[in-house]
Amino acid sequence: MHRLDELHLRFQLHFVDHVRLTRDLRQLDALIAEAEDIARRAVQGAQERPQDDWPRVDLAIQRRMEVYTAARGAIAQAHAVAGLRDREASLLTGRGRLVLHRYVRHFAGQQRRTRDPGRLQEMIDDLLALWRHLEPLAKRLQVPSVAEEVSGVGRFIGFFLAERDELTAAWRSGSRMEQAEGLAEVVENLRADWQALVVATPRHLRRLGLLDRLIGTLDQALGMLMALRHANMPEIYEETVRQAAELLVQWQDERAATADLQALAPAPNLELQAYGRELFRNWRQQIAGDKAKRDRAWLATQCDRLEEIERILTERAAGMEDAELAWLRDALVAMERSHDGIVAAQQSADDGA
Repeated sequence: MHRLDELHLRFQLHFVDHVRLTRDLRQLDALIAEAEDIARRAVQGAQERPQDDWPRVDLAIQRRMEVYTAARGAIAQAHAVAGLRDREASLLTGRGRLVLHRYVRHFAGQQRRTRDPGRLQEMIDDLLALWRHLEPLAKRLQVPSVAEEVSGVGRFIGFFLAERDELTAAWRSGSRMEQAEGLAEVVENLRADWQALVVATPRHLRRLGLLDRLIGTLDQALGMLMALRHANMPEIYEETVRQAAELLVQWQDERAATADLQALAPAPNLELQAYGRELFRNWRQQIAGDKAKRDRAWLATQCDRLEEIERILTERAAGMEDAELAWLRDALVAMERSHDGIVAAQQSADDGA
């Protein structure tokens, strides 16, 4: 059953609750062929060495084969009514949904004055980059649901632009004490991100854009804290200014060292891919148990770490898709869904307390 269970985990990862138009029929055909091979070997083994649990194993194999073949039929039907542009657009909007998950992790339900505007700008830039590819496709789509997905990307660009303005205003709103309190939390959040996403990642596997974003936001927060210093701020905020200034110098030095190393020896794609798979394996080992008791912050960080690898490989791919990048995005979708499910479970537990 072990091989059959591993096969089913692959099926769940790549084919359950995904947009059918984005799924690869050749990949599913290979999975079905592997399931058929498992079935043949199981029958042969049962004939040679009869076992009491054979009826249960046989029933499990039959039921899973029914699920796989039904999924293949549904995916083939979706492909049959769509054009190549529909499939391309659907793959692009799938990447847009990853950006929306990022928003949920880091902005939804949070106080704007404590959020990182650099992260929001990255999200806007990501959606605008997708839109440049989607806009030429939008007028020549055959499937209404795909056209609606494309329109949704445009709407979220508008939403994020408005949110950016609100966030910028929030940083400067309230009393000086309130502003200083919010900026101190921003600095602390940046420090946590640097530890989790930069320090925990080998230099040659880091995305320089991440370091630039963290440094840029820290510099912006420090500048605003410096402007507030003359207003008789409590000593705690003076300490925040001192620490932020020290961090800025340290981070700039680390950014320079990282860039120098990557210029001499950029990480091969295979090493980035292996690192992404290791992150996913570690995540899978940690998610067993009661959803309401899992560490939401840890799970969000794991999503961020895998997303960093996906972003590097996407930049390198320059629009070209491959099986490894598709696998990485499916893994990221699984992690995002788990995070959202855990957040919902924890909120439900809190409501029921």
